[in-house]
Amino acid sequence: MRPDVFPFFPELRTAQLRLRALVPADLDAVQPITFYDGQPAATREQAERMLAHIEQDYHNGQTIHWAVALANTNTLVGTCGFYRGFADAHGEIGYVLRSDYRSRGLMTEAVRAACVFGFEQLALQQIEAYTEPDNGASQRLLTRVGFTPTDPVVPELRCYVLRPDNLERV
Repeated sequence: MRPDVFPFFPELRTAQLRLRALVPADLDAVQPITFYDGQPAATREQAERMLAHIEQDYHNGQTIHWAVALANTNTLVGTCGFYRGFADAHGEIGYVLRSDYRSRGLMTEAVRAACVFGFEQLALQQIEAYTEPDNGASQRLLTRVGFTPTDPVVPELRCYVLRPDNLERV
């Protein structure tokens, strides 16, 4: 992805969600679920720095990171996006959902929308996702969207791959 691909930050809408740019007003809601390079934000200041890095990565054409908000209230419930560049038409997706919004199908909806965007707008040919071995909920989410397990590049993680033909659309 090049930085000039989008003249404005792309917003995605689903039946229940709005995937939009993170804004400064989101900081308090997003701090408990903010990660950068696998590290959590322990403080508000760390979250602020991490979000600045994420925004810079977007402007450098290396990531796209959405706030996942409820469509009817704009309440931020999580984040979802592509990370680590887009070499060879591949993307890596990651997501985090606030614990009080789990088991409602929200992140499945967000990941599906992001994957459709990745295939249709970014021309990705493969999307990868990595989970901890004991994160069954995330593994089930990935399977519902159409990802299949594959040999991990990082031995201590589970790797899942999605290709355009396998995406489960609703």
